Amino acid sequence: MRRWAGWGAATFLFLLVTFHRFALAVIAADLMATFATAAVGLGGLASVYFYLYGLLQLPSGMLADTWGPRRTLTASALLMTAGAFLFAAAPSLPVAYAGRVLVGLGVAPVLLNTLKLISEWFPARAFATMVGLTATVGNLGGFLAGGPFALLVAAAGWRMSFAAVGALTAVVGGALLLAVRDRPAQGAVRPAAAPAFWPATAALLRDARIWLPLMTKMGFDMAFFVVWGVPFLTQTTGVSPTVAGFYLSFGALGFMLGGPVLGFLSDRVMRDRRRPILLSALVHTAL
Repeated sequence: MRRWAGWGAATFLFLLVTFHRFALAVIAADLMATFATAAVGLGGLASVYFYLYGLLQLPSGMLADTWGPRRTLTASALLMTAGAFLFAAAPSLPVAYAGRVLVGLGVAPVLLNTLKLISEWFPARAFATMVGLTATVGNLGGFLAGGPFALLVAAAGWRMSFAAVGALTAVVGGALLLAVRDRPAQGAVRPAAAPAFWPATAALLRDARIWLPLMTKMGFDMAFFVVWGVPFLTQTTGVSPTVAGFYLSFGALGFMLGGPVLGFLSDRVMRDRRRPILLSALVHTAL
């Protein structure tokens, strides 16, 4: 029961990570009007999340090994809460940027630390299946950031909507403190010291085996993270932002369904990590 409670709290925080990844697309026009900014200003506001998320992955892994998932995920929830509230109350574009910076700092370690929890609490033979379940629950946030969030914004405004997300994140942070333990026998094994940052980075970049999976993942993500999807659909097809948001939600639904299916194929059917990636890349390219 303990492992499921910890996994559930961590995965719900990952749901909020994916929510923040897509939410600005729904309110793009509102933000441009509120802060009197052109598309380039909004593009930078959305990109801060991704820049920080990418740059902080190696430090996030080191935090998982040294601080442990419990402390790291709790700190992430605090940063995400502060960022959501600051963004909701921002009187100007620079303050909105500051809020997004806090969110970006908070979201970066969440997935890695959730994977660390899975590796500690679940058997290796179920790893890909659990990662698939994590993708399903987590990417519900991407679905909610589309049409459902557009409905909430239409009813309450984007500021109140983001404040509600901040309050929900604070609740999740409390659940993390109560439910998450770094390993089944808490304190029985001391975390290993993480390697120094720059030597670890250099060693990673010299390892040729990482580059093909890295470039494949980059190709998947470039087509999936559609920051300008809602403005594009509203301007080219004439649909409302709410309808456009639901169109974007279908991508998240595919992610939610595909994660556990491919995890099961990898663990139980193909018993291989390479062939599911190859199959996914071929289908993705064809579509």
